[in-house]
Amino acid sequence: MGARGPADRIAFVGIRPPSLQRFVRFFRIQPSAFSVQALPLVPAKQYKRLDVRPLLERGEDPRGAVDAALAALRPGQGLTVLAPLLPSPLIERLKSAGYSACAQRLPDGGWRVDFVGD
Repeated sequence: MGARGPADRIAFVGIRPPSLQRFVRFFRIQPSAFSVQALPLVPAKQYKRLDVRPLLERGEDPRGAVDAALAALRPGQGLTVLAPLLPSPLIERLKSAGYSACAQRLPDGGWRVDFVGD
């Protein structure tokens, strides 16, 4: 396993620092207010898991499934979303709703995003 770089694990909070300018241009991410920072997340056993890849393969919109999974969370629980692409719109939407997000690139090229309510 190679060295991990900034594209392997990203936490989106606050304002984007200048060091992400090259990353943002390379992946053509829309400029938005986010930065890389380490987050104290909920222990893994307290995360509910939602894999949206099958939904997207069938052409379905995963927003309803994500919203239902978030509504079913108990206090102290987080939500792990598995997606084929970095779900930037979901991260931004949940960030504005008070959630913190930590994204990690998976070996198969997909993304794992952990959401924790503030």
